[in-house]
Amino acid sequence: MALKVKPVFIVEDGKVKLIRITRTRKGSLESMIQEFRKIYSDKGKVRIAIFYGNDLEAAQLMNQQLKSDRSLDIEEIVFTEITPVIGTHSGPTVIGLSAVPSLF
Repeated sequence: MALKVKPVFIVEDGKVKLIRITRTRKGSLESMIQEFRKIYSDKGKVRIAIFYGNDLEAAQLMNQQLKSDRSLDIEEIVFTEITPVIGTHSGPTVIGLSAVPSLF
């Protein structure tokens, strides 16, 4: 029997760190956004990439939640589909966030 856990990771200084383990998809998405806010709130303009497998709907929901957050100064959000090679290792419903501070 599978445990059906949803781990939430962060890559920091080239190292993968486990942030939280959730039981639901909704919980994992909320954890990702909460961690993102903790890092990027009130830090100036930021450019964001949302990576997704076959769950574009979850990526669009994440996009809406990020855009509605007044503590984030978002310059741009782009969507990109995860390649099959990554999807093979992560599963088809993988979703991720990446951000860089805007230079201007």
